Amino acid sequence: MDKDYYNEPLFCKILNYISTICMLLALIILIISFFIDLPKLIIPILLIIGLLINVIPNIYKKNMGIVVTDIIIAIVILLLNLY
Repeated sequence: MDKDYYNEPLFCKILNYISTICMLLALIILIISFFIDLPKLIIPILLIIGLLINVIPNIYKKNMGIVVTDIIIAIVILLLNLY
């Protein structure tokens, strides 16, 4: 692994794990929703939460490209669900 990962503060690691868990849950629910009737609104909510949680550690690490990309994707997901 990258040496910078080991030098990250604990809150960055925790937020990265939470973000990954939210996105994986959204993917799992998307797959399960084909077989079981589940509310479809929970999938974009989990994706948006995962993306926006991912913004905080990337601001700390000064990865502004990832921050802007995550925010744009979250806005696109939100707009697609409004229409």
